[in-house]
Amino acid sequence: MSADDLERWFADVARADEGTRVGHAYVAVEVPPGRPQLAWFERDDRVEARGDVVRAEILDLPPERGHPSPVLAIDGDVVSWADLGEVVATRAGSGLRLAFVPVVELDVASVIAVVDPDDA
Repeated sequence: MSADDLERWFADVARADEGTRVGHAYVAVEVPPGRPQLAWFERDDRVEARGDVVRAEILDLPPERGHPSPVLAIDGDVVSWADLGEVVATRAGSGLRLAFVPVVELDVASVIAVVDPDDA
C-alpha cells in the first residue's frame, strides 16, 4: 500500500467514523474510583490512560523529596511530568479539557458552567 493509498484509506475511515457520530453525544469513559486509571504497556514501553477521564491531586511536595513542585498524584502514586506527557501523547488528535476541582470532589462528575470569570 502506497503512502497515498494509506492517506486515502485513513481519510475514508475518519469520514465513516464521523458519520456514525452524527446525532450521538460523546460520552467520556471514567474508570471507577479504586480501580487503576493508568496502565503500563510493556510492549510499547509506555503508560496510557485506561479511560477518557483521569483524576489527579495536585501536590506541592518539599524540594528535598526530589520532585519538581508541584507534582500530580494519580491513584495515590506520584506521576512524573514526563509520564503525564506520555499519557497525553497517546491521545494525539483528541481534545483536552482541564478542570480544577476541590480534592474532596475528585470522584464526583463535575458540572461545568461555560462563562467568562470576569462576567460572573
